[in-house]
Amino acid sequence: MSQSSTTPHAEAEQPRKVQSNWQRFVSRRILTTQHPARRLLRGLLIGGIVALMVSVAVYYNRFPDIRARLKDGLYSPAATSGNVVIIAIDNKSLEALGRSPADWDRADHARLVNFLAQADARVATFDLFFDIAAPDDEAFKTAMDEACRPTPLGTCTGMEVILAAVGGQPVNETQTSGISTFINVAQPEESLRNAAGRLGHVSVRPDTDGYLREVPLIIQEVGQPPIPILGLASFLSYQRLDETSVRYEDEELRYYIDPNGRQYTVIRQLPTDDFPRMLVYFFGLPSHPDDADSTFATYSYIDVLDGKVPPEAFADKMVLIGVLDADTQPDQFPVPITSADNQMYGVEIHANVIETIYQAEHSETRSKNLKLPLVQQSEREQYLFVIAFAMLGGILLSFVRWYIGLIAALFAYGVFYFVYAYVALIQRGVLTELFFPGMALVLVFIGTVISNYVFEERRRAEINDLFSRYVSTDIAQKILESYDRGELELGGEEREVTVMFADVRGFTTLSEGLPPQEVVRMLNLFLERMNEIVLKHGGAINKYIGDNLMAFWNAPYFQEDHAWKATQAALEMLEAIHDINAQQQFKSPVQFGIGINTGIVVVGNIGSQQRLEYTPIGDTVNVASRLSGVAEGGACLVGPGTYIYLAERLQPSRQLQVRLKGKAQELGVYEFRPQA
Repeated sequence: MSQSSTTPHAEAEQPRKVQSNWQRFVSRRILTTQHPARRLLRGLLIGGIVALMVSVAVYYNRFPDIRARLKDGLYSPAATSGNVVIIAIDNKSLEALGRSPADWDRADHARLVNFLAQADARVATFDLFFDIAAPDDEAFKTAMDEACRPTPLGTCTGMEVILAAVGGQPVNETQTSGISTFINVAQPEESLRNAAGRLGHVSVRPDTDGYLREVPLIIQEVGQPPIPILGLASFLSYQRLDETSVRYEDEELRYYIDPNGRQYTVIRQLPTDDFPRMLVYFFGLPSHPDDADSTFATYSYIDVLDGKVPPEAFADKMVLIGVLDADTQPDQFPVPITSADNQMYGVEIHANVIETIYQAEHSETRSKNLKLPLVQQSEREQYLFVIAFAMLGGILLSFVRWYIGLIAALFAYGVFYFVYAYVALIQRGVLTELFFPGMALVLVFIGTVISNYVFEERRRAEINDLFSRYVSTDIAQKILESYDRGELELGGEEREVTVMFADVRGFTTLSEGLPPQEVVRMLNLFLERMNEIVLKHGGAINKYIGDNLMAFWNAPYFQEDHAWKATQAALEMLEAIHDINAQQQFKSPVQFGIGINTGIVVVGNIGSQQRLEYTPIGDTVNVASRLSGVAEGGACLVGPGTYIYLAERLQPSRQLQVRLKGKAQELGVYEFRPQA
């Protein structure tokens, strides 16, 4: 056929074939769209059940340890204000001054206080406990008095010294709200207590997994004024605020900045029915003396006493003195930004408390616009995310392949939600719940995979039963595989197919001289061989009509090059018939005439509820049948719809003009025979 006669047809076919390939890719690799209403209902049901289950877990505050560890991953190093300095009682200091700070001469502390006061430090806070009187207490007391330079009103104009207090026995071990109240709070020896500017408590309690994430901002002894935590006391002293200005009112911790108590700034807005505790933001890994990369500027105690640290390092600073990098001292805790093996000493935890409060109140020093103090994500927001992930996940995962669903779920949780959580932390100071939305996605994924598997297996059994009524086992298996890939559409649809009819020539005359058993044996032999060849080339045997065979290609599943496959099957069938005749198994040689045609048909289930047949119908089928009827024995006639796919690959034996029954005009067809 000339190039001009084939090009228009090819151009017309090209857009349809491209669209078909895209649809096939989507249905095969991404979507499973069979019975969308049923899938939507199942997705909503699974999502609803999961949302309810996880919401119950949210309500009862389940899995606290794993939830806390996941949220720890949101912490990242942030710059500090530079207003906090640590003087470390480290191994070097212990070697020089004694194996335990409790054994040190308090005259050394007096020397340190004098040095810091002369260096114009603003606050000196001791994370040490001085509950027992010592011979050098007078020197220590005098140093604190001179550093403070008290006014007639009792406030300090110089450097204020803060000493530590420790809560003893709680009034109620199971207390769940309000200020932590103790029967007794251990305080420093009386003379030192009176000399100190104020007290700060060091009573912290890690979570059940051993990690320290939040601290009680104030504690109280029965009948006594509240005592702020050491870090808050240092901050109040730095701001020159009296400790009596700190109040816990309406579940908010407030400190008043107006002497008349009319105006206030909120340090911490507490959750309902909780202690006045503050989540601490940890700005970096544990610090070390003389390490330029430390989160907080840190110097060895003995180096400061020996004059190896310039006074300028402490000017206008809040100075914390406590145990750090001391192997024999146990004051360490794992915190969110560290591992269980790389713990942080208590003095630096208090430094992070100060920095958290300081940056919350001084926006000009915030790191990366970090919003402080931190608050836990509200339960309302947790419920919203759980419901959204469960419902949307249930719907989406019901319509996509499991691996696409897995990728989508990982992206939604591992990228979208983590980015949201990080932005919420930086911009709003909200520590977002990570576990429950992830739990919802996991349960929805498992539920939809199981549901889809059960649903697909049931559908597979239905299809197997359906197609076993009218196709061979091999074709039925191919149909099921096509269904698994989303290529099979039950019901009628328009599709281009290639249809073949093969008819035994002179069968009536041939069978007249043979006994019935011989006729049946002959037909079985020929048809079984023809069946093998058709299946070999990917065809579907549609039916046997006496001595006639009907097969088709490109349905029920799509096939590339279906016209070529059908023609090759026909030529191989004719060669096989020639070989069978050469063996002289029958009295007379048998010949087949084969007709092939390609075109658009309606292919689908035809019949009744009791008996169905998957078959193509249309003029293309009729033409193939008529071509089979007029084909000579040993020849294959193909219609123009088939030849357009063969023109450049196979040379016909001849071209014919035939008038088919029911056609007003002659049809140009092409004859092919096996090569000799």
